[in-house]
Amino acid sequence: PPVLDGFYHRRPLGDGDHRHGLLPKAYFICDTRTHKSTRLPDPGLPILHPGNACLASISRDAYLVADLHPTVVGADHATLLLYSSASGAWSNLELNYPPRDRPWGGNGVVVWPKEIWWVDLSYGFLALDLSVAHRELRFVPLPVGRELPPGTGGRDLEKSRCVGLNFGELRYVEIDERDGVGPIVSMWTLLDEDAGTWSFDCEASFKAIWADEGYKATMLPPEIPTVALIHPEHPGDVAYFFLHSRLFGVHLGQCRVLEWQFFEMLHPPMAYHSSRFVRLWKNIPAFRC
Repeated sequence: PPVLDGFYHRRPLGDGDHRHGLLPKAYFICDTRTHKSTRLPDPGLPILHPGNACLASISRDAYLVADLHPTVVGADHATLLLYSSASGAWSNLELNYPPRDRPWGGNGVVVWPKEIWWVDLSYGFLALDLSVAHRELRFVPLPVGRELPPGTGGRDLEKSRCVGLNFGELRYVEIDERDGVGPIVSMWTLLDEDAGTWSFDCEASFKAIWADEGYKATMLPPEIPTVALIHPEHPGDVAYFFLHSRLFGVHLGQCRVLEWQFFEMLHPPMAYHSSRFVRLWKNIPAFRC
């Protein structure tokens, strides 16, 4: 399948003070089967934040790229750039912008078959239904008590917070420090997007995880890891973490390490220990006759 991605610096969107000379210049589509990349035509607007770009739909013969451009702080609208591989051209769609007075963090995108959800790990989500004629952005908050002031955390926020799909349900994971308990990791599942309500699934103390025999088998020290991903298909409450040169999965409800492996890159830079650099897809082997 094709993958859209980019390497970039980070600033909150909508702050109106970007130096375009430091911004990325182009979008590339990479076909993971052929290992070939293709540069898309320039959309006519600067790429303010690749974290807001995504493959909105993929079929055997075509794909759609979407990139959300919030305007300056205080404006009530945003511009959605859409690229269709069928037409080979970009189009612009003006949308409402519910946060209005708050710049958007741009921490990635979650894509459903007919919806796109843009992520701000300090604030919440902007959801867009592609199947309706009148398209507008809807704001969905993070779980109660998890919102942070604008601009909080920067890149480090993607080391301690993560969102992802599990059997089609949106989940949120956060690493936090708690007085008297120490570091913990918690997981929530979105129940009602219209009401913005979440269910609290579980929490795990890292002290309990470090005491697990599976963790001891990794030979890792008892240190707080960074969050990498939420397992998309495991029936339990499973999240994965980075520490040193290892990636390991933990069943949070049981404080049990399920599996671990070394990075392909030996001693990767600490900046790479982040959910920001994780992309998930299922590799289905091709059938041969």
